[in-house]
Amino acid sequence: MGPTPAHPGLFPRRTNIQLAAIPLDAIRGTPDGIFVLRVLKAEPIGRLLGNAVWDNNLLAHVSRRLFDRFISFLFARTDSMDRPHFIRKIHGVRNPALRTSAMTLAQQLRLEGIQEGRMEERTHSRRQSVLEALDLRFGPIPDGLRDSIGTIADPEKLRALLRAAIVSDSLESFAASL
Repeated sequence: MGPTPAHPGLFPRRTNIQLAAIPLDAIRGTPDGIFVLRVLKAEPIGRLLGNAVWDNNLLAHVSRRLFDRFISFLFARTDSMDRPHFIRKIHGVRNPALRTSAMTLAQQLRLEGIQEGRMEERTHSRRQSVLEALDLRFGPIPDGLRDSIGTIADPEKLRALLRAAIVSDSLESFAASL
């Protein structure tokens, strides 16, 4: 005997909604659910900094964890989001716990971004030092070797390569140290 079908009255009837057809301020549900749907709707149309997403009446009831994730999401975006407008939006949040958390998180993410930028700058500088040492010692560097050095991000490996560039007898012996 096969499985018996579920009783049709056990689960409420589900209906699909077209989020695109619902105005941002007409979305209904729990505060976290409304917030998530507003963000999902606002993101593709470039309105993440719009008033419907940053509605203080809604934000007063949104969980801090969800709001922190939203702030992290905004900070991780690589598009040309208006950062000063973003910071003004954070300052305008009336819920003190969310505002403080968002400001702290934004500062932390900003500092991490600065540190990452500094690390990338140091790595780039070290790569350039290796390439310059090779160029001074052996003349033009083959593109393949230049490309191989360009993919190395480990600072210790780049430090060792700079030493190898200085003491190697030839480009071939240097390439063997890669």
